[in-house]
Amino acid sequence: MKSLFIYPLFLLLLTLTACRSTMPHVPFEARNHDEYPGTPGPGESEYRIGVGDQIKLTVRRYEEFSSPLTVDKMGRIRLPLVLDTVEVRGKTIPQAEAEIGQMLKPYLTGEPRIRIDLVKPNSRFVYVLGAVVKPGKYPLQDERLYVREAVVRAGWPIRGEAALKRVKLVSSSADYNATRPVRLDKILYGGDLTENYEIKEGDIVWVPYTYMAEFNLQARMFLQPIAALIGIDLATNQLGYAPRLLRERDNGTSSLQYDKGADSTQ
Repeated sequence: MKSLFIYPLFLLLLTLTACRSTMPHVPFEARNHDEYPGTPGPGESEYRIGVGDQIKLTVRRYEEFSSPLTVDKMGRIRLPLVLDTVEVRGKTIPQAEAEIGQMLKPYLTGEPRIRIDLVKPNSRFVYVLGAVVKPGKYPLQDERLYVREAVVRAGWPIRGEAALKRVKLVSSSADYNATRPVRLDKILYGGDLTENYEIKEGDIVWVPYTYMAEFNLQARMFLQPIAALIGIDLATNQLGYAPRLLRERDNGTSSLQYDKGADSTQ
């Protein structure tokens, strides 16, 4: 009897669930164009310092004033020995060097020779979300990053669950607020880099789940409370596997078997 009960539940769920993949509105930390008006380029002179960036301050002939520093939450750094703070957020490397030189001038003999090296930029991020092994935000270093490299950083698409033909690149740029389709299957497995777009600060790479994976997830959420009441074990269900048959155990409980042949590129 338990074997017959589970199938009407799935039929009911089919009528309530629209098997359509939509990209949810996911909040993210978009670029603040007032605080970061510049766009980082290949040279440090174009890079604008941000909160969390790690820099190395070097004052020639004055090692006691040289030190590794981290930009605090207020966008400031504290200079060694003099204990003064200077706001560097939003400034280019040459601008920050000039301002620090003016602050240290009373303490040094001659014209200060200041150098700032960007050790590790931590203020700029991109996002890889959806059916990847490690979804989340990733620091955008002083480099050019593309869709393929971003997905690799996120641990690769989840096998059997990622809809590689329906990937989206969402731009956060104020002058290019658009969503572009990406055929990730061609990029990863076909060697076609036509849609391997460059990713800018704040952009989102969205890898949707397959229709079957989404259905299975919703089915588990819907059926779990009911299954628990009637003693059916759904714990073995894995997202992205299609339900195949119901098997009763000798102890009176039941479990579903799943077909692992879900198409990962639909």
